[in-house]
Amino acid sequence: MTMVHRRAIDAVRRRRGTRAELVDVELLMQIDERAEAALRARLQSSLDTLPAEQRLVVRGVYFDSLTLREIADQQAIPLGTAKSRLRLAMVRLGDAVRAQVRR
Repeated sequence: MTMVHRRAIDAVRRRRGTRAELVDVELLMQIDERAEAALRARLQSSLDTLPAEQRLVVRGVYFDSLTLREIADQQAIPLGTAKSRLRLAMVRLGDAVRAQVRR
């Protein structure tokens, strides 16, 4: 998403000085919205590849703002297990996102 954002800014800068500056701002916003939607879709498909126990930890930490201690207590697992599941999930997510980018 950052790369798309920066490319859009570069495109706006190249056109600077033309009468299309107001359109460029709208274009930039549309590009950002599309990039965000694409990123969400990639993230969701990557999350879907995770085993359920890892997916629950990732969702708890990143979407529900829970601590690993809270997640461990909720799932009745040791704190170390919650930490391991999060680490494994992040490695898998990184691999999945990199694989999608290469396509």
